[in-house]
Amino acid sequence: MELDYVFRNIMRVFLIEGGIISLIGIMGGAVVGFLLCWLQMNYKVFPLPTDTYVIDYLPVYLQLYDVVSVIITAFVICFFSAVYPAYKASSLYPVESLRYE
Repeated sequence: MELDYVFRNIMRVFLIEGGIISLIGIMGGAVVGFLLCWLQMNYKVFPLPTDTYVIDYLPVYLQLYDVVSVIITAFVICFFSAVYPAYKASSLYPVESLRYE
């Protein structure tokens, strides 16, 4: 009974760490994305060649629904990518895995 508790705690720790790393990455990406969009809307830092395109800059329009859906999708993908390593880590006996370190 106590060994099952240890395995669940190991899985919980891996999932929490994966969630924290995911949140840091997602929030960092959102901040960089907002900064690049703001720069493009105000200063047009990404010009387009006028001999190829009709417009001379890349237009940007942010919608709240798009931003929220991308953030939620990224978090779901990151969560599911943390489940398998957490499961594998929880299936190992802690004493056996530390013995060879």
